[in-house]
Amino acid sequence: MATFQIDSKSAHEKINNIRMFIFDVDGVLTNGDLIYGRDNSEFKRFSAQDGMGFSLARQAGYKMALITARTSEIVERRAKELKVNAFFQGNKDKGPAFDQVLHEFDLKPMHICYMGDDLLDLVLIRRAGFSAAPSNARPEVKDAVDYVTSASGGDGAARELFELVLKVQGKWDQLLENF
Repeated sequence: MATFQIDSKSAHEKINNIRMFIFDVDGVLTNGDLIYGRDNSEFKRFSAQDGMGFSLARQAGYKMALITARTSEIVERRAKELKVNAFFQGNKDKGPAFDQVLHEFDLKPMHICYMGDDLLDLVLIRRAGFSAAPSNARPEVKDAVDYVTSASGGDGAARELFELVLKVQGKWDQLLENF
């Protein structure tokens, strides 16, 4: 696990630069299980709390994107529900999608917070200004990121990351006033 201390000055500097969140899907927004039915149907379980995190981040002015190696109608539906600003699927090499996001939204890597859980995510973990992994991520990924959530993928890991950034950037209390 990364030894990054959130209370350190460098952590706050990295987090304060964040303007966009990019997430992997399987293992991050889901628990990573792939469930197939006899009729070729596919099932995934998403966290409603993660969904609320996307809503809160959007209200706070952040942009969001999903970049996933797999292709799935279910994930496309979830991306629409979450109202992400950019969605890429079928991208085993995630670098070009990352570059497209940077260009399209006029951002630098330091403005990106990326969360991934497996080896395909390492390329973006290394490029993002701040990186995170859910607690169920592969050990190599947890060693490479700035922050490991206490929650597992598909069980509130994204929400935990959103709240961390919102609190460090001083936006959390203002969002709570809406409730």
